[in-house]
Amino acid sequence: MEFGGSGSPERRASAALGKLSPPRLGRAFDRGRLFDALDALLDYPGVWIAAQPGAGKTTLVATWLRARGRRTLWFQVDAADADPPTFVASLDRLAGMAAALPLDLPAFGTDDLSDLSGSLSRRLRLLLDSLPSEWTLVLDNHQELPGDHPLHQAIARALGELPPSVQWIFVSREPPPPDYALALARQHLAIVDADALRFDEAETHELVRLHGRSEAMAPALAAAEGWAAGLTLMLLGSPADAALPAPGARQRLFDFLAGEVLRRMSDEEQRALAAIAYLPSATADLARRVSGHADAPALLERLAASSLFTDRRDGPEPSYTFHALFSEVLRRRFEETAAPEEVAALRRHAASMLLETGAADAALGLLAEAGAWAEAEAALRDAAPRYVSEGRTGALLRLIEALPPESRERLAYWHGLCLLDLAPTDALPRLVLAHDAAEAAGDGAAALAAAAGAANALISLGRLPELDRWIASLTRHAALAATPGDDAAEMRLVPGLLAAVVYHAPWHELAEPLADRAERLLHLDAALGQRLLVGSLAFHLLWRGHVDRLDRVLRRIDTLAAQGRNAPVTAMRWLGVSVWVKALLGRNAEALADAGQALALVEAEPSLAGQRAAAENMAVIAALGAVDATRARRHQDLAAAALSPDNAPDRTAFEHHRGMLALLEDDRPTALRLMRAAVATARSSGFRMREHIALIANALAAAHADAHDEARERLAEVFAHPFHAICRWHHWVAGCVAAYAALRRGDVPEALDHLCPTYSVARECGFRHGPMLFCCGDMMARLAALALEHGVEPEVAREVVLRNDLMAPPEAGAAWPWALRIRALGPFEIERTDAPLPSSRKESRRLLELLRLLAAHGSAPLAQERVADALWPDSDGDAARNALDNALHRLRKMLGGDDRVLLRQGALQLNPQRCWTDVGALEGLLVRLETCPTGEIAGHGDAIRALYRAPLLPDEAVPLVMERRAMLLRRVQRGLGLAADRLTRAGLGEAAARLREPLPGL
Repeated sequence: MEFGGSGSPERRASAALGKLSPPRLGRAFDRGRLFDALDALLDYPGVWIAAQPGAGKTTLVATWLRARGRRTLWFQVDAADADPPTFVASLDRLAGMAAALPLDLPAFGTDDLSDLSGSLSRRLRLLLDSLPSEWTLVLDNHQELPGDHPLHQAIARALGELPPSVQWIFVSREPPPPDYALALARQHLAIVDADALRFDEAETHELVRLHGRSEAMAPALAAAEGWAAGLTLMLLGSPADAALPAPGARQRLFDFLAGEVLRRMSDEEQRALAAIAYLPSATADLARRVSGHADAPALLERLAASSLFTDRRDGPEPSYTFHALFSEVLRRRFEETAAPEEVAALRRHAASMLLETGAADAALGLLAEAGAWAEAEAALRDAAPRYVSEGRTGALLRLIEALPPESRERLAYWHGLCLLDLAPTDALPRLVLAHDAAEAAGDGAAALAAAAGAANALISLGRLPELDRWIASLTRHAALAATPGDDAAEMRLVPGLLAAVVYHAPWHELAEPLADRAERLLHLDAALGQRLLVGSLAFHLLWRGHVDRLDRVLRRIDTLAAQGRNAPVTAMRWLGVSVWVKALLGRNAEALADAGQALALVEAEPSLAGQRAAAENMAVIAALGAVDATRARRHQDLAAAALSPDNAPDRTAFEHHRGMLALLEDDRPTALRLMRAAVATARSSGFRMREHIALIANALAAAHADAHDEARERLAEVFAHPFHAICRWHHWVAGCVAAYAALRRGDVPEALDHLCPTYSVARECGFRHGPMLFCCGDMMARLAALALEHGVEPEVAREVVLRNDLMAPPEAGAAWPWALRIRALGPFEIERTDAPLPSSRKESRRLLELLRLLAAHGSAPLAQERVADALWPDSDGDAARNALDNALHRLRKMLGGDDRVLLRQGALQLNPQRCWTDVGALEGLLVRLETCPTGEIAGHGDAIRALYRAPLLPDEAVPLVMERRAMLLRRVQRGLGLAADRLTRAGLGEAAARLREPLPGL
């Protein structure tokens, strides 16, 4: 049973040339002896049939599969399949034909080549999901893959992963290469050799009967030594008295016998067959056109029906393929008799026919044989875009490097593009050559494309200072750069240009248009240039404040990464972008999870061993974003052990993280020293963003260490830097640092001057986080408190607090988004920010008594013994203490967390960083009232009177509360009285009189 289907145009073209169709059998019989041998090998995932040409390998496999009714996928391997993306594309087409529906498969790109075995295994698992449970894949002419090709190792590994009902059969002139040794040892592969394929006496007699020849001829066939090709030719064409070459000279025997058969054909027919022999396969129309012989299709059909070394393969349009030996004989006989110019002309003619069908590999081989280098160069230039868009840069590279040097120079752009991901150092001079030639020719579009490739190479090499030349080329050809092309052209242009401007000139006028176009290319996840595109686009969107668009990019990355269908190096690139951006945006749980996934990938995939430091750096930034110093320290130590001195990006990230971790651990001298060093490193990198963030980090470390002059100098550089003009993200980060530096100096007005525009940017762009900002103690909490106190973007300030779970600083007031707000002056009221309080229950009354007692003391600690005695006066010491422990546990749960109520050194208190109480706020105002300037007395006094709306818990009869109520009243009366005296002395009698008015409840 054969799989089939029409499918896409590309699939139809492939099937028409017979590559993915099994041969249609002519004269053949079932070789029971060998069928039994193959039946006995069904438990083997792979069977390798190795014998010389003409041994009957293909016919044996085709007849056995037909006899057994096996579902068959037939793959005729050719030289083009030495390019792994080409090989995989053929497998994909076969699976699509078998499934009779389009398959949703990830593109097979350059990243897959770094771990070909793993990539083929992943591909196989995806294909198995789409195929029936039982099938056989035949890899015919498998010797076309060079013996040392890495695909052999990948295929050998895949054999061990095939399910029991699936078998791969390899038909080859050669025995298995060494890469299959382990598969042989594990019995994943069995071999059927040439001796087994020899026709025995019974089979020879059967073949004689099949051809309608006399049984008496059988002894004369001994000269063929059981060789199928020789037997067939002798039966078809050898006269009884022919003088045959000596036994063992198979090539001469084949040549002789083929000559005998061909002499029975007309010269015109022989010439037609010779022309067709220059094609790997031919449809009827192609055979007619290449040979110029109207009856060429009928001739081919006759040869196929006679099994005369011509296979007919079915498909939307049947195709014919000569046996390799027969094809060689036909070409050699023609070349021996025709003039050299006639041979060259036929090769060029055949090549032109092949180019029309898209078979560029075979066509270019013929043009090379004909020495038609100009035509080969032109054909390759025309085909190059298709090769690149299909991910077949390896095949294109092989073809280009087969050309003479002068042709390679004229194809320098495509040559460099093929080398870009594999060897950027080698790609760069070719792209420079292409750019200069295009400029000299006045071809701006070609110059721009080469500039994009050169920029890509330089960024891959970390040579950012050299980007100036290519950004100048972009500027010179800005009008051309602003015009979008199709997806394939865009993928060759946009990634390099966008990366150049993002990393070196982000203020460029084309940065935003290029980013818009890049966003539309994200679906091409394995295309050339994609490794630059995702990161460049993500950071551009972050810096420009396009958080909504950035979120769409992250969602796409998350979706692709979750599918687990792409190469590990691709997944690592996605995770690297995802971790960094999520950590910067404060999506800490997601960043930590993605960093864990990256570490697991590195652990599981040998091909990622060189990315250990990168994965540890991801874990560090995620931990820093989560303000987890212990985790960050652990992963930073592991990153240090894995760092390569030659990997500049990993080392730069590592050094920056060291400074951030020193800030988080409050090692201020170390943080300042590291951040100073980072500035020097960043200046030499040519990475303008890195330089800018290093200056901001240096300013922060200086401010935190009270090196105020240095902080001011660095901030002046920050605000004057060209990157600052366009980077909204750094407006947020640098603005917070500048406000904090002013606050550290005690300059509140300047702090507010910086805070107002900074929080405005945060509101517009959705910024609420930034790991560096939260590594610096209570910096962000103090800025939020300042903003809330002065009404600066209060919604932003509250969101900063809540999203980052900030603890309230001492100066936080009632506007702070407290986890709990408790009023005990007058009616007892509780407000929980994150959720409503549990409904009142009988067992919760004692918890409220405990809470009221703590609230009566504000944030002051209260000894456990006093609490236990007050609430459980009739219980002995241990019982009261146990009751208190149980009540404390339940109260914390009711209030939403263990950090709501603190237990330190035997004393309980409401956490002043989580809970606001009117008692605590009142006591804080009373302290400030004692020392504030005269001009602030009235305001503080009014605030005190507003808080003291009634006596403390007026209905509470617990002695401790009653004692506290009286003490607090005395303190308020005394504080207001002293303040009124100060106002009187200052001549502010009316204000003093207001303070002396009776308090509520008296």
